[in-house]
Amino acid sequence: MVLIFWKIKSEDYLYKNLKLIINSNQQAIINYIFYELIAYIIIQKKLKILLVEDNLLNQKVVSFHLRKFDYDVVCVGIWRDAMEEFKNNPPDLILMDIMLPEKNGFEITADIRKYEMERGVKEGVPIIALTANTLDNDKDKCLQAGMNDYLPKPFSPEELYTVIEQFTTSSK
Repeated sequence: MVLIFWKIKSEDYLYKNLKLIINSNQQAIINYIFYELIAYIIIQKKLKILLVEDNLLNQKVVSFHLRKFDYDVVCVGIWRDAMEEFKNNPPDLILMDIMLPEKNGFEITADIRKYEMERGVKEGVPIIALTANTLDNDKDKCLQAGMNDYLPKPFSPEELYTVIEQFTTSSK
């Protein structure tokens, strides 16, 4: 079965059509409204990714690829901005560089996990390390620091998409 999704014109439009469902038992109308509702939810909810990366060229390249996959991307370069963005506009996923000025990715991850714990968050935001360090124990260090996965630089857009999707498929 092929589904065609289109944008609902407004919430009022959605409400009027939902009233049709309540006042009608016609299966065609129910199906039509159901698909409209699914389309509305999909369009309204883009996956928000916080990219914590101090290198502007890397920010541009990674965010370019993320936007091609239709993710909403916010880029920050220092820990203060990362924490502010995390607290004020919680992301669905964080891509964290390890080598950052002032505080490194491990320290920022610890701050995020502490903040989540203080607020009783049971399942923290997924954090994926992005690093040029490719030693055997680097992935273990990232996982021990509270990150969920590790992606060594350089990486392809497909590798980036694959690692993100393993944490977001159920939430999309």
